[in-house]
Amino acid sequence: RFPSEADSIISSGSNFTAVVTSEEGIGYWGEFSPGPLKSKECEKSLGQRASRLCVLDLPVRICSVSCGTEHLLCLTIHGKVYAFGRNRFGQCGVGHTSEITVAAEIVDNYGSARAVCAGHYHSALINEEGYAFTWGWSFYGQLGINTRSSFTDELVPSLVKSLNGRVISVACGYAHTLFLMESGVVYSCGNGSYGQLGVGAEIKKRFEPEAVPVPNKVLMIASKYFHCLAVSEGQKIYCWGANPQALKMKMFVKRRLRIETDKGTSTNVKRNDKLTISNSHLTVTELEHMVQGRIIHIDAGYSHSAVINEYKNLYTWGKSLDMQLGHGNKKEQEEPHQLFEPAAAWDFVSCGYDFTTAVTSQGTIYVWGRNYKGHLGVESGVPSSVSRKIVFKTAKGPSKTIEVAGDSPCIPRPTKFPALIAFSLTEVCFDEVRRRSFIDFVKKMDSNAISDISSELLRNPVYCLPAIYMHLLAGDLIHAIEFLIHLPSREIEAIADNNNEQEGSGFFASIDIIWDLICKHPNFTVQSKAISNLLSTFLVGDRVIKNKKLSALAPLLLISKPDVLCSLNSSEFLEILEKWQPDPSFHGLQVSQNSIQVCR
Repeated sequence: RFPSEADSIISSGSNFTAVVTSEEGIGYWGEFSPGPLKSKECEKSLGQRASRLCVLDLPVRICSVSCGTEHLLCLTIHGKVYAFGRNRFGQCGVGHTSEITVAAEIVDNYGSARAVCAGHYHSALINEEGYAFTWGWSFYGQLGINTRSSFTDELVPSLVKSLNGRVISVACGYAHTLFLMESGVVYSCGNGSYGQLGVGAEIKKRFEPEAVPVPNKVLMIASKYFHCLAVSEGQKIYCWGANPQALKMKMFVKRRLRIETDKGTSTNVKRNDKLTISNSHLTVTELEHMVQGRIIHIDAGYSHSAVINEYKNLYTWGKSLDMQLGHGNKKEQEEPHQLFEPAAAWDFVSCGYDFTTAVTSQGTIYVWGRNYKGHLGVESGVPSSVSRKIVFKTAKGPSKTIEVAGDSPCIPRPTKFPALIAFSLTEVCFDEVRRRSFIDFVKKMDSNAISDISSELLRNPVYCLPAIYMHLLAGDLIHAIEFLIHLPSREIEAIADNNNEQEGSGFFASIDIIWDLICKHPNFTVQSKAISNLLSTFLVGDRVIKNKKLSALAPLLLISKPDVLCSLNSSEFLEILEKWQPDPSFHGLQVSQNSIQVCR
C-alpha cells in the first residue's frame, strides 16, 4: 500500500501530537487530556501523561495517524488499525474499556482499512470498499448506527448501514461525525447544539446521518471540536458550527453593552425582551478567501483553522489568543492569511486545542501556539508568570477570591521540533521526474530487500508502475506483466493507442523493458506465457515483426492460441508467417532410453 491523500502523517489531539516517523513508526509528545492544560493534571497514567518524546513499540509499518483527546489510532500499510491510550468509552475499539498502555490491534470484520479518524471519545474508519465503521462514545448518536434504544457505547467497530454509496472521508468532532460520500455529498450525525450538523437548527441528538445542504460538490472535510469545514470542487470553503465559548462570549459582550446603554438612560423600566445572538453558525456559510490554486489539505481546531494549497503554502485563520495562528500576534483573523515564515513547502498541518503543528516536504516538524509545561516539545524561552488573585465583588453577600495561574508561555511563530523527522515519501505514480528518482533509488537497494518488497506486493497487490518496476528488478517477469495488465483503465487507454504514445513516458518505457526481457529470457515456457499475457491486452503493432526472437515465437502462439494476436491486421499476420525462422536453439524433447517403455 502506497501513501495516499487520505493519509495524515501528523495529528494533534487536545494537548498532544503524534507523527509518523521517517522509520514508519509513531512518535508522540504532550498530554492525553481534554481541554486546556491545568496545573493539577494527573500524571500517573501512562496513557494520559507524555511530557517528553515517546515512541510506540509497534511491529508493523505505519502510514497514517489520528489523535483524539485521550487516545490515538495508527493505520498500517497493510490496512490494519492499532489503538493506544485511555479507553473510558471504548474508543480504542478493542472490546473493553480498560486503558491501552501497549498499542493493540483492532481485530474485527472491517477488512482492510483505508483511513482512520479519532474523535474526542469516539472513532471511525473507512475500509477499502468504501464502508464506514464507528465505535466508542454514542450518547448523542455520533456513531450513526442508531443507538437510540440502548444508549450503550460501542466497544468494537460497527458498520454505518444507513449510508448509501462509497464513503471517501470521515471527520469526528467532539460529539458529532461527518461523512463525505464519493458523490460529493456530506452527511452529519450526533450533537448539533452549536450548529455542528449544519441544518439550520439546534439539534441535541441525531442518530442517523442526514445530508448537509452544501451548495456544491465537496472534495474534503474537517472537524475536531464544534465547527466544520468543507472544500468544494470550485475551491470554495464552507463552514458551519461554532464553539460554545465563542457563543458565550458574544452573549456576554451583548449583555454588557445593554447594561452600559441602560446606564445612560433615565428610565427605570425593566426590559422584557430576551437577548439573542446571530444564528448564522447553524447554517452552511461560504468563507471568503484569497487562497491561490487548489486546496490539498485542511484542518480545524477548537477556534482556529488551517489549509495548504497546491503550491505548498500554509494559511491559518480564527482566534489567536494563544498565538496558534503563527503570525506572531494575538490578532484574530476572519479569513485565511498566509504564513510567510519560515519560507517552507508545507505538506501537512494539524490544529490542536490551542496550538498548531505542521510538516514540511522535507519531513521537518514545526509547532506553535500555547505551550503550557512545554507540551509542544520545545522551549518557549518565556517563564510562566506567578499566580495571581482575582476578587469578585457581588451586590449581595461577601466578595469571592480565586487564585489562577499566570499566563502560560506561547510560541508565537512556527518553531522547529528538533527531536524527530517525519515520514516523507514523494508520490511516484504519475510524475515522470519523481518516477525516475524512484527508480534510481530502488536500483541502489539490496537485492534481498527488492525480493522481499516484490513478495510483499504479491501478498498485498498495488497495481501501479512502481510495483511493476519492483517486480522487474526482482526478476519476476510474469508478475510484472500481470501487474501491467491490471493497471487502471485510464492509464491503459491513455497509452495503448499507438497514436498517443510518447517516448519517455513511464508506461511506454515499461512495455519496452518487458519486451526486451521477454526476448532475452532463456526459458521458452516463461517466454510463451509472458508474450501471451502481453499480446492479449495491448495493441503492439509491428513490434513482434521487427524483433527476431519474438517473430520466431509468434507462430507457435498462433497455433496454440490463435486469438492472442488478434490485434494484428492481415498483412502483418502474413508477414510473420513468411519471415518465420524457428529458433535453432530450441530442440525437441529429449527422453532417456530407460524411460521408454516398449509396448507390444
